Amino acid sequence: MNLQSSPQPSGRAQLECKWERFTDIASELAVLSARQQAEIGEGYEPYNPDWNRYFAFERAGSCAVWAARSLSGTLVGYVIWLTVRGLHNVTTKFATADLIYLAPEWRGGLLGYKFLRSSIDAVKALEPDLVRVETNDLYAAGRVGILLKRLGFRRIGSVWQR
Repeated sequence: MNLQSSPQPSGRAQLECKWERFTDIASELAVLSARQQAEIGEGYEPYNPDWNRYFAFERAGSCAVWAARSLSGTLVGYVIWLTVRGLHNVTTKFATADLIYLAPEWRGGLLGYKFLRSSIDAVKALEPDLVRVETNDLYAAGRVGILLKRLGFRRIGSVWQR
């Protein structure tokens, strides 16, 4: 899938989006997820991903990455999807966007919306019963929340922590 956005300082920006294996791009994900954490800030929660669990999810066939790359091949965004049966309803197959990120320089125009929409369309092809997107209040109160509402999602809860 080829996505375009404008305006960008370097002309018309384009992204190529497709499924990629977590194992194949783990080192790139580590770099980009650290950038995501820096954007969120240390006040959110300590950052120390359990990469082994992501690898285990992948081995179980429950982890897939919708990756966004610049035309030069650089990873600039991702949605890490986990597909699992519900803990409270074993007959329900959930596709949950565990992590979503698109580098700020790639969020101009409709590019962020198109990236998120393409990811949701791609995961729907896996035929889950429910599609969920997990996010924090920093994103939910801002542009991501607006995009999710446009895509037909509704907020169903909150997480409280101290």
